[in-house]
Amino acid sequence: VRLREENAKAAAFIAEQNAAAYDEKLSTMEQQNSQLVNELDKTKAELQKVEADAGKAMQLAEDQKKDFDTREDQLNTIISNLEAELKNLKAGGDESKAEKEDLEKRLIEAEQELASLKVKHAAVEKSISSEKKQSALRLEEFEAMRRELELAKRQISDLERNTNESTQVIASLQQEKSEASKKLIALKKSYDESKDEAKLVKEANAALEDQRNRLESNMSMLQDDKAGLAKRLETFDERESELLRKLTVMEEKRRCLHNRVMQLAGNIRVFVRVRPVITAEQHVIEGRKRKHEHQDEESPFNFPGVCDRDLSPRSTASSSSSSSADDMTKNVLELTEPYKDRGGLSARRKKWRFGFDGVFAQNHGQEDVWEGTEPLVQSAIDGHNVCLFAYGQTGSGKSFTMIGDDQNEGIIYRAVRKLFAAKQDIEIESSASSTVEISVEMLEIYNEKLRDLLSKDMDELQIKTNSSNDPVVDNILMAADSVDEVLQILEFAKERRCVRATNSNAESSRSHLVFTIHFSVQTPNYTRAGKLHVCDLAGSERLSKSGSTGTLLKETKAINTSLSCLSNVIESLQGGNSHVPFRDSKLTHLLKDSLGGDSKTLAIVCCNPLPDHFNESLCSIRFAAKASRVELKSQNNFSA
Repeated sequence: VRLREENAKAAAFIAEQNAAAYDEKLSTMEQQNSQLVNELDKTKAELQKVEADAGKAMQLAEDQKKDFDTREDQLNTIISNLEAELKNLKAGGDESKAEKEDLEKRLIEAEQELASLKVKHAAVEKSISSEKKQSALRLEEFEAMRRELELAKRQISDLERNTNESTQVIASLQQEKSEASKKLIALKKSYDESKDEAKLVKEANAALEDQRNRLESNMSMLQDDKAGLAKRLETFDERESELLRKLTVMEEKRRCLHNRVMQLAGNIRVFVRVRPVITAEQHVIEGRKRKHEHQDEESPFNFPGVCDRDLSPRSTASSSSSSSADDMTKNVLELTEPYKDRGGLSARRKKWRFGFDGVFAQNHGQEDVWEGTEPLVQSAIDGHNVCLFAYGQTGSGKSFTMIGDDQNEGIIYRAVRKLFAAKQDIEIESSASSTVEISVEMLEIYNEKLRDLLSKDMDELQIKTNSSNDPVVDNILMAADSVDEVLQILEFAKERRCVRATNSNAESSRSHLVFTIHFSVQTPNYTRAGKLHVCDLAGSERLSKSGSTGTLLKETKAINTSLSCLSNVIESLQGGNSHVPFRDSKLTHLLKDSLGGDSKTLAIVCCNPLPDHFNESLCSIRFAAKASRVELKSQNNFSA
């Protein structure tokens, strides 16, 4: 800053000196210019005077010469006349002598006068010649003065040009001086600020010096700590390997314990969900209340808590109830036969009590269902075959439970997110030594025909059997690297699924949707593969209520037949039969590897809350009770 200030001062001083020198030079040039102008004016005046005097003298000489010439001519004429008269007189001889003398006298006088005029004429000519010479000299002097005048004019023009240039230089110098003054003021201000900053910097330097001293002290301590840590880190790799080995062992124990818990809870688990009453069904309930105002209109479904259970011996009215309702580990569901008009006789309403792994009332949401389903999805991550299917009559909420909507995602969407979260956790915890591959397939069973919703033509597929006696289908298996890719596949398949309107349901699924996710974990020591089937089954229908005809009738028969075959398979598994009729339908044949052995199965039985559908709901509940009594034999499903 000080150097810039000194440079600015030096530049301002030089600019002022240059300006003073130019001012002095300009003043001198202006004085010389004024003197030259005065001399030029004087010279012009003298020249004009000389020209006037010379003109007058020349005019006078010319006038005198003209007078002399005229007088000479006159005298010559007189002399000629006198000579003629004298000749005449000499010739006549008779004239008087006096006249002759007089003529001679007059001739002599004329001659004398002529001689005198000649003398004067010569003097005048001499004077004219002298005047001409003087005029020539004066003319030469005039020409010299004129040349000097032109030279002076050129000098004046050069001086004026130099003066203009000097004026411009002075203006430029003055502008530079003004700018230098401004810069000087700014530099002074900057210098003052720099002084303040320098003061602050000195204070900061002092503080930094103190901090440096403290840091040096801390650095010394840290170096000591570093030496201690270096000694401790010498065994870090061994400790890390040991911790990773323990983590692997703990993960293996966790999988085994989780599998035992699932086996103790039952490899086939059954949930029952009663959906809420939708807006379009409210008028049915209101109309029934108006018709039976003297009766207590209540829902056929009751969900007693643990403290509300009736542990007394069962009456004959409820002899058909499942004995699982007495299991304190089960959730109890009570069904009461709707009111019937008996023509004035006392009402006889039967009751049934069932116990299931999970019971969800109308006030339970998708999150509650997912909380009970999540452990089975974890089993698929651990390397087991898992099957989740929704069962029930048409319009009972199966598709909503499995798929949901934008505000309430179903089991399929939540399972996909959990699988990809598990993939990320496994790959991070293994330090990239393990890789996880996820692939999906989407099949539809329509009228006992198996179709691939991901293929272009959706041609009918055949189920084959591999060397392990597991079902194999030649369909598209699409690898997925993110949740969004799987969701796009789901949306694509949903648009291609067969859905029609019936008297029982405006959007009735006319096919079984089987969404399968393959979860494969590859580690340096073993490979583990799990498979998750999520099935949205078509709903069972009564022809008297659905009003199906033509194509709808054919679809209804195919749906009811496949559901009946599923019920037969469940019944065979419950009875422990050596032969289980998996091949009786495409649905059971496709799910064979997930309905037996050490696979995990979850049946979500959905029910319609309206009394009008009580019989269909009771049939669904009985199917659920039958499935809850099945016990599957275990077998390993991963290879080391």
